[in-house]
Amino acid sequence: GFNISEAMSRDFLMKSLYDQFPCPEVQQRKVSGYDVYKFPFVGMLQDLIDNCGSHIHMIDKDNVTNDFATKSELWNSSWMADTFQKCPAYKEFNKNKEIMLPLILYMDKTGTD
Repeated sequence: GFNISEAMSRDFLMKSLYDQFPCPEVQQRKVSGYDVYKFPFVGMLQDLIDNCGSHIHMIDKDNVTNDFATKSELWNSSWMADTFQKCPAYKEFNKNKEIMLPLILYMDKTGTD
C-alpha cells in the first residue's frame, strides 16, 4: 500500500524535475514588499524552441483556412489571416526563415508550474 511517510515533498519533486530537465530559472525579487517574478524571456524562448521538436506549428501565411477542426488554433484564425493581410511588416513573411511568436501574457499566477 501507500505510506505517506515515504512520499516526496513538492520541493524535492520540483528539484528532481529541474535536475532531470534543466530550464531557465525564474527569478524572484521583492518590490515594495511584494514578491515579483522575473521570467528570463530569451532563455525560455530558446528552451521552448529547442524542446518542441515536431510539435511546433509551421505558420503558412498562404494557407490560413477556416477548417472547423483547427479554427480555434491561433495559427489558423481570422486574427492570423488579418495579421498577414493588413500589417505591412508581415506581408513578406517567410515561414522557412522567420518565426511568428504570438504571446499570451498573464497578469496573475495562471500558468505556474
